[in-house]
Amino acid sequence: MSSVLSFTTPAATLTPVLASGNFTAQFNATATFEPDTPGGSCADLFYRQYLFGTYTVDGLATTHYLCRATNVVISPSVPREDGCPPVGSNCTGASAYGYRQCNMTNQYYSNPDQATGANFWMSDTPGFYNVQPGHTYGLNLNFNGQIQNAGGVVTQANWQVLGSATTPATTTAPLTAGSCSHNETPVGLSVADHPEGGRVAILSVARDAGAPAMNAAAVDLRLWDRFGREIQTGPAVAHEIGNARAATAHLVYPLPADAQPVKGLVAMDGVPWGELPALFV
Repeated sequence: MSSVLSFTTPAATLTPVLASGNFTAQFNATATFEPDTPGGSCADLFYRQYLFGTYTVDGLATTHYLCRATNVVISPSVPREDGCPPVGSNCTGASAYGYRQCNMTNQYYSNPDQATGANFWMSDTPGFYNVQPGHTYGLNLNFNGQIQNAGGVVTQANWQVLGSATTPATTTAPLTAGSCSHNETPVGLSVADHPEGGRVAILSVARDAGAPAMNAAAVDLRLWDRFGREIQTGPAVAHEIGNARAATAHLVYPLPADAQPVKGLVAMDGVPWGELPALFV
């Protein structure tokens, strides 16, 4: 069986930085393995990453999709795998870390190759992107990185991304896309009481990492209660959670304090998209 020569992870606590319109923390993890025979394979060792914690905007916890394909969201207290694992040898849509069958731009094995290599490298930059002026963003994220083999965990390490920042009210809002793109898809609708007072609806929209800021004006959300009465909303503000692999924009709509929506109809660029159930959180 191969052995672990080194496993290097971030410092115990990383402080996210507000810069270039983003509030993020960047980190890397590396590992070096040694085969049990000279020139042998290290395929039996691999990296896995797990995550729990919270993303907040003005004190309101905001959903982060660890794997949108299976609707796995971050838990405030239970570690879950960070990303979508491949399905067997099919790497389409895979974003989880350390699978030897999937070679990605932000992670890879080498020396000599992806399948058997003795070296591993990965990079992650979790946080908020395209931040809006006049809001407080908070990250309290707990990571667990593991080197595993088929028998379980060989070695592991924990680290945290912890901090908050308030954007100046006079800051220019990020440049937005002129319209929605074909890669933007509504994935959830929730309703919550805001910690600062009032009630809000949150429309979550999956999108590509690195895209221009979400154009909230290009998205139309109409809400109804269980009696079929339409509920009026205020204008939305988009807050985007992402990393190097994917992003989710959360459009936050002010609601009347007693509003109880049960469903919402979504249109994008004036084109009807479909209906989502409204879930209270």
